Amino acid sequence: MSGTFITRSTYEGLRLVGRKEIAAVDGWESLTDFISSEIDAQHAAILAEPQPLGGGRYAWYSAIDGEPIMMGDLAGDEKLALAASAEKLLVRLRALVTDPQAEPDRDRRDLLELLRAALSLPEGRLETSLYRIGGRPVLTGWGSRLDVPGARAEPLEIKLVEPARPVPPPPEPVVEPREPPTPWRWRWSWDWRWADLLWVVAAILIATVFGRLVSACGLMSSLGIGPAYCVSIARNEPPELASARQELADLMDRARLLQAQIRESPICGLGSPAFAPAKDPNAAPAAGQSEAQLHQELNDLVRNAGGAPCEAVEVLAIWSEAQDVDLRLICPATPGAGDAIDPDRMVDPWGTQACGASYVLGSDGAAGGRHVEQICLSPESDRGEFLATVLRPEGTSGDAIPVRIIVRGEGIIAESTVQAAPDFNDNDTVRFQID
Repeated sequence: MSGTFITRSTYEGLRLVGRKEIAAVDGWESLTDFISSEIDAQHAAILAEPQPLGGGRYAWYSAIDGEPIMMGDLAGDEKLALAASAEKLLVRLRALVTDPQAEPDRDRRDLLELLRAALSLPEGRLETSLYRIGGRPVLTGWGSRLDVPGARAEPLEIKLVEPARPVPPPPEPVVEPREPPTPWRWRWSWDWRWADLLWVVAAILIATVFGRLVSACGLMSSLGIGPAYCVSIARNEPPELASARQELADLMDRARLLQAQIRESPICGLGSPAFAPAKDPNAAPAAGQSEAQLHQELNDLVRNAGGAPCEAVEVLAIWSEAQDVDLRLICPATPGAGDAIDPDRMVDPWGTQACGASYVLGSDGAAGGRHVEQICLSPESDRGEFLATVLRPEGTSGDAIPVRIIVRGEGIIAESTVQAAPDFNDNDTVRFQID
């Protein structure tokens, strides 16, 4: 028993779970050694060390130095950040114990079943069992469930819920002054189409030929020759009238041909704005998208991942490969130091917080689609030069994968596509300044 004292608790009204006759809390040392060998010591440190006091009561300790703060005593973004860092560690632990019965080695199978039992926590007791120590999550009261029928026996999974924020009042409607109506005046409009102009020309030609016919028949009537003569003209039309009729038919054919050619031309036809194809609403934003469109796309991406946009400044890592990527932020150095940044002041996915920034949203890259991780800087965070980078977990293989890092506040502060590799020295970084 050593390290930081956290709290005392009782298992009264609860059922200790384990494997066969061994309770999970009695196998803490074996479990933490097993987790350290399978993953790393940071994942093992989430399980607080239990010390029995008798009568179902336990004292809880941690090897991490710092003041223990219960999750229920935190508020807003700090509570969400603690839950996110704990879930980041639990994701790897749950993946380890997915199917213990499929393990052929008996000793390893026993440890996997014991670890699966250790990840049990009574419903409704997360906020009184999860603590923040030195910026990292530590869980007490583990390895138990409610002693009632139908109590949950699955490994703990923390659902990230965005804290309620005050809803701003709706904006007052803006009433624009109305201008008095303009008296109607007849104006000549030049907004004509070539096809309309051709129909006007054809109408003039038709009127000309019709006028010739009417004038001929009307002249005969004025000379005393009645309508019978006009009927005889219709029955036995003279060569001049037949020629005029054929001329009119040829002109109408030419007008239709010209109209079809104009409609197919790039000036007045399918190439004009009136015939432009409709834009696909589901198409991806163009490379030259506006800053407002980019902000909306990032807000939707963060919310779809179960998070919320940061209050002040946020750092986002976005990638599409089915690989786990860890976003890290190195803070400015203290005044008087030689360098602009201090590698010892770093924010990472394991709950480490510094300079007023916190890791809020994580992803293990297992599901399809785009993945995002998020670090939030509060309005009271340090000022100076920051460095953002991404790493793949130790032990992963393969080539580096491209990751887009975006730093934004009211506008886009920095943006770059970097390469994520297991070795920090092989990675690109993004430096930005907060004044």
